[in-house]
Amino acid sequence: MQAVAALGIIPARGGSKRVPGKNARLLEDKPLLAYTIESALDADSLARVVVSTDDASIRKLALSLGAEAPFLRPAEIAEDQTPDFPVLQHALRHYRNEGITFDYIAHLRPTTPFRRAKTIDAAFEKLTQGHFAVVRTVTKAEGVHHPYWSYKGGADGKISAFVDGIRISDYYQRQLLPPAYRINGVVDVMRADVLENGSLFDHPNMGCLELSDFESMDIDTEFDFAICSAMMRYGMKPSISET
Repeated sequence: MQAVAALGIIPARGGSKRVPGKNARLLEDKPLLAYTIESALDADSLARVVVSTDDASIRKLALSLGAEAPFLRPAEIAEDQTPDFPVLQHALRHYRNEGITFDYIAHLRPTTPFRRAKTIDAAFEKLTQGHFAVVRTVTKAEGVHHPYWSYKGGADGKISAFVDGIRISDYYQRQLLPPAYRINGVVDVMRADVLENGSLFDHPNMGCLELSDFESMDIDTEFDFAICSAMMRYGMKPSISET
């Protein structure tokens, strides 16, 4: 794989309304945050791994797990509705002020515990070899999860096809559905200049890396937490360094 000078950024706020304290909460035998830190530290493509948090206890936890946590994130970019970009920009700016620059960034959300180190490396390989500005991991949307089988509703309670101009009856079998992919938030990698001059979500030069449903598991609710915990109890544990 081509060498890259990349910084892995793990945003881990202290607050969470749906799953209180989820980033530090134990998922089976370790804190949820630990799974992402472990995969990031084991990835060959990342020169350094930093946790961006507004919470002193999470900062202490991150340091104990081997990540860097040289700052506490300002409150104004640690709100429920704070978008990703200012958080990533803040972390990158911190290192730039220290005289340290990176060519590439990996955005690694701590809520996807089944991510593998080799997936991070594969995303960077796709980014550099494909000459993309951004690469996002995706999962195939099939059957009832496909946008052609989705509806949008109005205030009057009526529903209509979510994708304008298509007739759902024309796609009555899943085999008729065209390939569609949903972002899963497991890994986003990008050139560092994208943080200054582009968009993570709408960049015109964006590639993708398809992942399995297993690796794409994301914890956003108590139900998600229970599902991931059950999967691990039944032996479906993350294999961080699987080749």
